[in-house]
Amino acid sequence: MKRRFRIETGRYGGEIVCGTVSKEFVQYWKDKEESQLSEHLYNLTWGDSEYVDSDSPPTPHEEWSEINDICQTYGAYSDGGFYITEISNEDHWDDIGEEIFADGHLLYQRVGVPFMFAEIEDAAYLEWGEDDLHPILIFHPVEKGRLNAWIFETDGEDFNPLKLVFSTADTPLATVIENVWYDQKLLEATGDCDTVGGKGNYVQVGWIHKPLVEDWEDPASLDLSAEWQELNAYLESLN
Repeated sequence: MKRRFRIETGRYGGEIVCGTVSKEFVQYWKDKEESQLSEHLYNLTWGDSEYVDSDSPPTPHEEWSEINDICQTYGAYSDGGFYITEISNEDHWDDIGEEIFADGHLLYQRVGVPFMFAEIEDAAYLEWGEDDLHPILIFHPVEKGRLNAWIFETDGEDFNPLKLVFSTADTPLATVIENVWYDQKLLEATGDCDTVGGKGNYVQVGWIHKPLVEDWEDPASLDLSAEWQELNAYLESLN
């Protein structure tokens, strides 16, 4: 008889967006306090003009979540581990077993925002000119709560920690879990989240090398056959 299990992550994480802004926007904000820029973007999104910095160059979108042409991801922090619970077949949240903790096994880490400069002059040693750099904004509101859940079934077997695999997205502000597999099957997040609330914002402006913007790949399009081969060989050595 099949058994059903729920996978949950740690309780901290959130959305991370990275997008193109003007050079003037980066120059204006790069030396100001992070809290000032965070407050500016937050109030710009919610239309509270009283607390918006009127001297700031404009953003391409008033809502920070729409400044996402380079990277957008959501998930729990990768160092929080996984919590696995057996559940009933009728309800994802009807627990019928004890909670199990597992670290999981990393398949690959995607570099969502490969490199950031605090100052344009920092690129000189790489022989990059100013025209080779792309101005960006990266914003991450931290959340605490139930961020994601995945469901999988076995043919009656117990949960096997060697079969739990995940991938991450690495950004300058945080590394978050993007995808989860069990028994080499990609699982779809349920969307059943119970976020407690915001715990603050992280935000940076800077520059990345233009070819990194042009070469950025959607994770769904990646060929992971070599990564699976290497990971499977390692997992077999543990048996």
